[in-house]
Amino acid sequence: LCYEESDKDVCHLQKAAPSHWFATGEAISVAKCPTRFGAITWSTHAVSARQWKVIIDVPAGFSADLIVHIHPLDGKPLVSTSIGTVTGASFVIGKETFGSESHFEITVS
Repeated sequence: LCYEESDKDVCHLQKAAPSHWFATGEAISVAKCPTRFGAITWSTHAVSARQWKVIIDVPAGFSADLIVHIHPLDGKPLVSTSIGTVTGASFVIGKETFGSESHFEITVS
């Protein structure tokens, strides 16, 4: 559920998760996933078929871009995120965001 690119400071979450894990009422939860940037804890809860609440905790000094993948059952791209930038079926939180915060509660649709 956590994948690091070897040639860039980029960490992917949920990239290979199956789409049925993102159906209404489903949840994904990972605690202390080790990365070379520090351990990440996150959860994704499907509020509806097109809305998810994602909570992410990173350690102080986390220095990678974080790409969080969401796989809606309808296959349509994401439309919005309360933090970061939507790119198709994922959203990106740039590493510069982690300089001042380590806990994020994000609404994605």
